Amino acid sequence: VSKFNATTASYESSFMFLDSVRQIEAAFARLRTSLFLFNETYIILPKFIENAFDKLRQLRSQFLQESYQLLNKSCEDRDIELASEIYITGNTYTKVWPIIVHNNQNKDQILVENIEKRQRKEQKNSNQINIKINQNALNELKKLDDLKSSYEKAKCIRSALDLTIAAKTLMIVDPKSSAVSYHSSSNAMPMAADETLTAFIDLICQLITTSETNTHIRLAAHEYYTEKFRFSHLPQDIDYAFTTYRGVIEYLTNSSSWF
Repeated sequence: VSKFNATTASYESSFMFLDSVRQIEAAFARLRTSLFLFNETYIILPKFIENAFDKLRQLRSQFLQESYQLLNKSCEDRDIELASEIYITGNTYTKVWPIIVHNNQNKDQILVENIEKRQRKEQKNSNQINIKINQNALNELKKLDDLKSSYEKAKCIRSALDLTIAAKTLMIVDPKSSAVSYHSSSNAMPMAADETLTAFIDLICQLITTSETNTHIRLAAHEYYTEKFRFSHLPQDIDYAFTTYRGVIEYLTNSSSWF
């Protein structure tokens, strides 16, 4: 059986893992057929995108039920639960994602306009802008566009938040697990929640102001997809990072009058 690791889980590794569990071969074959039919024939109406998600949730429940019967298991298998979520959402991503981008276009546009307004105001109020660009965290956030499942997107947001905090508090990030280790220093202090929020707001503003013209900003679309297109709860540390990200997006889209 192919090894499955939640910390490095991706669409590819999820497929390889599910494909390698011989006992569930028949259930996995049926799931692949159902997803093929969904991609080919299911018509998604932009206003009813969540109906499509309910359909996928149904296919997953069916697959899990069959798999547990074949494995003779009465309790859930966390690897199969997560791998099936990543595989199903990844497999249907190219069908679903353009509609989510379209539905969140206005919110993303408002986000960009508000941030540009905020930056102009900051430049006006200070003679010299000396904000250090956090390139590592920016590069991490840019990966969101290439990730297909909400779990991977949320994990990427967690990693970007870790790198943001690390830059502010002299912590070191382990790139493999995105785990953070503190290094004592007279200058470094653990950050309070509101400081984390401020640092993340700065990072998202940097992403938009350093992007080339004509770059599509889809931060609100990523937020919607990550929130709606998952079947199970995120691990606590990842959920904390995603909640912070949601808070920042909401703040930046709803607070133009404050800037």
